Amino acid sequence: MHDDTDAFAPPSEAPARTPLAGTVLLAWMMSGGVIGLAAGLTSQVLGFDPRVATPLGIGSIAAMTIAGGIALQVERARAKHRPAVLSERGRHERPLHAALFAIPMAFAVPALVALVVVGSVATSSLVPAVLFGTGGFGLGWAARRVASSHTLTAALEALETGDTARARELLQRLEVGWMSTRAGRTTARLNLGMLALSEGDLDGAARYYETIASEPGRSFARAGLALVRVLQDRLEEAEAAVLDAMGAEQAHGVQGQIDTVRLLLVLRKDGDQAARAMGEQLLTMEAGELFRGVLALLRRRAGDAAGAGELADAHTLQALEESGWAGVIPEISELLEPLPA
Repeated sequence: MHDDTDAFAPPSEAPARTPLAGTVLLAWMMSGGVIGLAAGLTSQVLGFDPRVATPLGIGSIAAMTIAGGIALQVERARAKHRPAVLSERGRHERPLHAALFAIPMAFAVPALVALVVVGSVATSSLVPAVLFGTGGFGLGWAARRVASSHTLTAALEALETGDTARARELLQRLEVGWMSTRAGRTTARLNLGMLALSEGDLDGAARYYETIASEPGRSFARAGLALVRVLQDRLEEAEAAVLDAMGAEQAHGVQGQIDTVRLLLVLRKDGDQAARAMGEQLLTMEAGELFRGVLALLRRRAGDAAGAGELADAHTLQALEESGWAGVIPEISELLEPLPA
């Protein structure tokens, strides 16, 4: 389902690029800074030598940064044993584990609480409480995002290993969970729609796609809904959904999906000859496996077996077979049938 060239693979909530090591080290460094500040301020309130505060702060930052570097190295070594997931760039990658960010956040929470209390006592004012309380609110927002991203990554890893039951459970939890971000819910619905579509539950897929109204997920959802309507032979609705997807702000990101649906739509409405003419015109080196498979079938039907083989080589045929499209799209099922001797 998540092959690199799968035209209908939904986007990930994760950033387009795997976070750099500097992002992890910065999170641990900032946590060390908060801990050092809390320790230094507390020492002054308790009457210790003020000169102790600076070494405490620098030492905390250094210790947490070193700890973050070690944690990163351990996590990257362990990541080699996890399945790669499809990123927004269409590549299989192993995202950083949420623990790399959750651990420094957990250390920062008691330090922020200490700063609220000690700062207010030291200044006899509520200003520190407001200041550091705002920092705590920001930390909570970041923790929510980390939790949402972690659940999505776990679901995508389950999909990669073929554990669809586990993936569906996690995606449904993400869809309704109070810790989920809006992007997380949208991505969960896209993947749930894709699961339903791959299993032939067209009505279920349509329900998920129709709930997505904001970008960037809406462009993927409209393209997915257009495919559903084609497979249901509701061609006028499919054409409307295609036009809607083409007019969306993020249409360039779903061009492969749109072209595939257009090819199937013309095939159902106008027949093989018109569909093949359009398919040959739209064919590019970046065309997805589903588009190439349908066009290969049209070439085969027209007697161009060699041309069909160029489009649907052994790798493409294997990917189409593993994707499950044959059980949903009759044209792919026909393509995968062995040629008569």
